[in-house]
Order: sequence, then C-alpha cells, then structure tokens
Amino acid sequence: GDTTTIDVEFINTIFVGDNVVINVELNKKVNGTVTLHVGNDNYTVIVNDGVGSYTVSDLINKTYDISASFAGDVNFTESKSQIKTLEVNKKLTNITVEFITPVNVGENVVITIKLNESVNATAKLRIGEDIVDVAIVNGQGTYATAALANGTYSINATFAGDDKYVGSTSDIKSLEVNKISTDVKVV
Repeated sequence: GDTTTIDVEFINTIFVGDNVVINVELNKKVNGTVTLHVGNDNYTVIVNDGVGSYTVSDLINKTYDISASFAGDVNFTESKSQIKTLEVNKKLTNITVEFITPVNVGENVVITIKLNESVNATAKLRIGEDIVDVAIVNGQGTYATAALANGTYSINATFAGDDKYVGSTSDIKSLEVNKISTDVKVV
C-alpha cells in the first residue's frame, strides 16, 4: 500500500491536574486502532477515517514524550509518528496573611492564611521570632493566640510547595500589640 503517515497534536503545556486531549491523525482514511505512547504508558485509540483522540489525565510534574504508532493493516503500511513533548507544570501559588491590628495585650489575635483554593497542605507562619505550622484546607488556614506580649511583630507565611504547586512566601506585615491603657484617678 501507499506510505501511511501519522501525527499527534495537543496543547504542549498544561498544569498538574489538568487533562490533555491528544488528537491522532493519519494521512489515509484508516478505520481501526493506533497505539498512543505517553511517557511509559500506552493507550489504544480508535481511529475513524484516519482521525481519533484520547484524553489523558493524572499526569505528574514532568516532561512527557508523546507519539503514536499504527501497526498497519491489509490496505495501509505501518507508521510511527514523530515524538513531541508535553510539559506538565506545577501551578503557581500566592500566599497571603490577614489579621486585625492593633490589638491589646491579652486579646485574641486571629491570623488567616490564604492560598489557592485547591491547596491542602501545611504552611509555616512566622510571628516575630516564632514559627508555627498551620494546616491549610481548601486554600485557607487560621491560627489564633492570646499570648502575645506588648510589642510589634513581623508576620508572614511560607508554603514550601508540593507535587502540584510551586511554593510562595507572603509579604511581611506588622502586628501591634499594645498595653492596656488605664485611667488613674486621684482621690
């Protein structure tokens, strides 16, 4: 038969957690199957009139080599596509801290840490010289304390990143903890 060529087409950059649709196209009106190679995994793609597609999910943060191969049949020769690469990147994050300032000594201070809403991880919260771990659930976590002495505290949060997300550090904000004012009456 005539020479058969095969090609794979896809968006070449996605984020961890995204699906990628890989289109397979042969130059002939082939009806049958081709094998799609994604990294070390193989998938069978049904082809009608030389065209097929396959959706791949659960890809991790790395570069994948993607190609397709057609075994040939009675009418058409076997063929392998060129290898193309797919970059699967971690999502960028933006971490912030929020709290009310100033407060008085002994008052409860609630510090809210916000990240991308799908993040479930642990962030490091720095309050002056102290660092505490704060659980982030669905992109948010809180820490409360009433034990801060009089003074000004630099506060920020850091997320180290994980298999899906790039780490980030928040801007430094100041928390003022004031002494409680007393009225002195002279009798």
